[in-house]
Amino acid sequence: MEDVHPNCSFGCNTSETIEHLLITCPYAKSVWAIEPNLIYVNPDNTSSFLEICKTWIRRLDSGIPIEIILTKAWFIWKERCNRVFEQKQQTKTPLGLEIQRFLDFWYKSNMPPTQFIKGKLKIQNWSLPNTSQFKLNIDAAWISLDFPAGFSLILRNDVGDFELGRAGPFTASSPEKAEAIGLLQSVNWAVEKGLSNFTVEGDLPRTANNVADVLAKEAKSCS
Repeated sequence: MEDVHPNCSFGCNTSETIEHLLITCPYAKSVWAIEPNLIYVNPDNTSSFLEICKTWIRRLDSGIPIEIILTKAWFIWKERCNRVFEQKQQTKTPLGLEIQRFLDFWYKSNMPPTQFIKGKLKIQNWSLPNTSQFKLNIDAAWISLDFPAGFSLILRNDVGDFELGRAGPFTASSPEKAEAIGLLQSVNWAVEKGLSNFTVEGDLPRTANNVADVLAKEAKSCS
């Protein structure tokens, strides 16, 4: 096809083979080398994509799950398609965050309540609130702009029994905004239910300051 350039869609003057696009391209290498699970790519130039994946799978004892490998390859391919067909592009940092969000969502949906850290599953125990106090757990899910975001709220008493819950979808342009809207939903819900003596628990992102800024803007726009 005349309108399809044979060179790499990430700007390389190299033929866009599967191995180059997903493995050896500088952009692809930069995605493999960021969280979750840093993978530094040094493949043999004669190796096929399948052979490289088989080598990584044989090295799973090093702590690199197959889910990480396949998810990173899939998101690199999605980024390539966005650049070719949608004229949209993003750097490795937001793409890495999308990958992490997707994996968090996948593990929460397909495994018992656990926390996935650097390729290892660690049991995350829930602790009781103080006597005569409630605990409100908050979580927000954001994968990408192509999917709706969502929030969930669970209120438990001081012996761990379920009291109330709420969940719902919403639109958010970034994971920070999704977390902020989730927090705002919890505030509105607590006011609506007349809660006073309770603690709040959630998995806030590393960019907590960004969340606080977005939350302040959301609260101002709702007032």
